[in-house]
Amino acid sequence: MAQWQKVLKLDPARQVAVSRLYGEVLPREYRHCLGDWIEDQNWDLAADDEDKATECFHKLLCHLELQEKLSYQMNNILQGPNFPRIKCHFEKHFKDYPVKLAKLICDCLSKERKILDSTIETQDSEPRNQEQSDMGNKISGLRNEILTAEQQIKYLENLHVELLNELPLSPALARDGLLLKAKSDTQNKTKEMLIKQLESILGLAGSIVSSLIFEKLPKWKSQQQNVCIGGPTGSCINELQSWFTTVAEDLQQLRGQLKKFHEQEMKYSSGEPFNLLTQVTQYEEHTHDLLRRLHENALVVEKQPCMKSLPQQPLIVKTKVAFSVKVRYLIKLKEFYSLLLVTPFFDNILYLNRDVNDITINGNNDCSKFRKFNLTANKSPRISKVLALDFTSDALVAEFENLTLTEERDAGTRSNNQSSLPVMEELHIIKFVTQLQWLGQALDVETSTLPLVVVSSSNQTPSAWASLLWCNMQTGEPKNRSLFLSPPSVTWQRLSEVLNWQFLSISKRGLNEDQLSMLRDKFVDQADGLVHWTRFSKEGVWFWIYGILYLIEKHLLDIWNDGFIMGFVSKERVDSLLRNMQTGTFILRFSETVKEGAITFSWVEHLNGGTHVHAVEPCTEKDLEMMSLPNLIRCYNYVSPENTLRNPLHYLYPSIPKEEAFKRHYSNKTRRSILNEYLSRRWAALSSLPTPLLSPDEEMDSPEEEFIEDMDIVLEHFSPDLEKLIMEELQKELDNEKAETSTRQHP
Repeated sequence: MAQWQKVLKLDPARQVAVSRLYGEVLPREYRHCLGDWIEDQNWDLAADDEDKATECFHKLLCHLELQEKLSYQMNNILQGPNFPRIKCHFEKHFKDYPVKLAKLICDCLSKERKILDSTIETQDSEPRNQEQSDMGNKISGLRNEILTAEQQIKYLENLHVELLNELPLSPALARDGLLLKAKSDTQNKTKEMLIKQLESILGLAGSIVSSLIFEKLPKWKSQQQNVCIGGPTGSCINELQSWFTTVAEDLQQLRGQLKKFHEQEMKYSSGEPFNLLTQVTQYEEHTHDLLRRLHENALVVEKQPCMKSLPQQPLIVKTKVAFSVKVRYLIKLKEFYSLLLVTPFFDNILYLNRDVNDITINGNNDCSKFRKFNLTANKSPRISKVLALDFTSDALVAEFENLTLTEERDAGTRSNNQSSLPVMEELHIIKFVTQLQWLGQALDVETSTLPLVVVSSSNQTPSAWASLLWCNMQTGEPKNRSLFLSPPSVTWQRLSEVLNWQFLSISKRGLNEDQLSMLRDKFVDQADGLVHWTRFSKEGVWFWIYGILYLIEKHLLDIWNDGFIMGFVSKERVDSLLRNMQTGTFILRFSETVKEGAITFSWVEHLNGGTHVHAVEPCTEKDLEMMSLPNLIRCYNYVSPENTLRNPLHYLYPSIPKEEAFKRHYSNKTRRSILNEYLSRRWAALSSLPTPLLSPDEEMDSPEEEFIEDMDIVLEHFSPDLEKLIMEELQKELDNEKAETSTRQHP
């Protein structure tokens, strides 16, 4: 493919770079009409040899004369380039300076090649998503077609003028009337081509606008839903804004060209045979409609309502506590800067449109029974923001900060709440409305937040987050405020994905297949594989997981990220895994009996020909506040029947030495404080009575009975001898630490 043909296929940004190579002395349109011919000449040699440059210059003039003759023969003199004018231009600027022309063309060709090469490198090093690339190509194609139509309309204008003035180039042609007929035929053919091109442009524009409104925008909103509940970041809103803005600019340009075309027909057309006023008017109306649809969907909630105290749990709003929310206008045009005033409304039915569903059940709108709130900012009921250019994001945004909600209360009563739903299952909406004065019309533009939950106490947060997870797992009706009047089920596949996100949102480690399999048994008990709202929230399984998430984030994050906590594994599975391991191998797992969330460890012991698996009482948040889990594992001892201390933990499953796994997580400062605290409060990490040892042949009535060993963190009633033994052991460990430190400092 010739170089110039490749240049014509470049994206708009690189087309601009190419246009900058040319100017008044060598216009881009002259480069275009010379096309392949200019690339066939040896301009590199001509740039260094004046004779060769002169030869190339004369070849250029001959080529232009030949093209002029061909255009006469093909009756294309008016529709094609003006070759006589191009020839005069080159003679005027380069007749005495052919080397200058050779160097100029040589430089332009070289820079064109660099632009093409950079395009190939970018495509190789930064492969784009095929979907994004297709949309970008469509929008580039639309812009190129509109530019071509603009040139055609300008060309028609020139034809109209020439026909009116009847200025022939040759008296002979004028006498025969051939030139006038040629002009008239060319005008008719140009109009036919232009009409077909405008139909093509509007078809492509309609397809792009529909794709943006019904595919790209909903996809971004769906990805934002997932991000709100811990999911991965999706497509960038900046790209969506770029598409909306570019298409709006192109449609505005097209509208201007159609208006110009309309004016031409009004001014020049005789009415036969191309009276196109009605058709052009329809095109203008179609373009106007496409622009209107873009504007009506251009306002979006960029950042959903969120309190500073719960950055990872947006959409939970506490009464009388400030929260923020941010909206963006996707069409970034200068004429809209600081023009649009956006106002929020809380659950205001007057502003709820078709995308917010207040479902009517049994003939009653149950949403009307929900609690009602007043939305204020800095205690002022007047809340409006102007969409202004944010230089950080290069977007038209309005950020509402320090918004608060206050519940409306009836006189003489505590509140007006008569809802049939619990507080944490009420869903509320904030609607944002602006009015655009556009083309002499007032266009109402609005958007709304995802459903949010309003709580009055921090204790309601786990339940509120459960409701928001469930609500945003639904894809069909994400803004159904009455969802929990008849909550739909979700598939385990969807729930497992969302549960995994909860762990990834607070750590670097999600849940593996084994862990999810264990959780599946707790949620799914039917063949259809569906999880029901009652099982998820009402029966306490979610609150157990929520407590574990809190425990990981506050106390176990490092060792969870390291993969040292097996976590979600049943007691039976732990027993099976440990029985074939060497003595002292232990596993860290989450307790299934402590609903607030706790962690425990189990270890294996081979003794007297038998294999025994022991476990300790689970460590709760209160325990881990007193002693970190790595230090607890390091210090843990149990008192044997012989009244001696034993540390049974040696290898983290499957065979990682304890010190190798946890050494970097030990805290010497904490250990010294442990000893100091022990002197005053007498507390340590040990078990007072180990699990009775059983022979391999003995069987338990219940698996629970094998996991009964108690671990006491606070000891108040040990005998003086046992207390002395404990203190001696701890002092030995502290002395050993001091000796190791001294050896490292003074080898």
